[in-house]
Amino acid sequence: MSALDIKVEGEGLEDEEIEELHLLCADVMAFSKLHASMQWQKSRIPWLKEGDANSKFFHGLCLIGDI
Repeated sequence: MSALDIKVEGEGLEDEEIEELHLLCADVMAFSKLHASMQWQKSRIPWLKEGDANSKFFHGLCLIGDI
């Protein structure tokens, strides 16, 4: 990607190179979104294991509502 950026500044790119640069940019964006999704999922693991700070409160409300 950096080689194509350098070439763009100097002599310009051919059609195939422009398409390659666009595909590389799209891949970078896709990997970035995938990484963000994975990080979000990893952050949810402790919440699922330990429960939310308000879980006990809301579980208590459910029990009161059943009476």
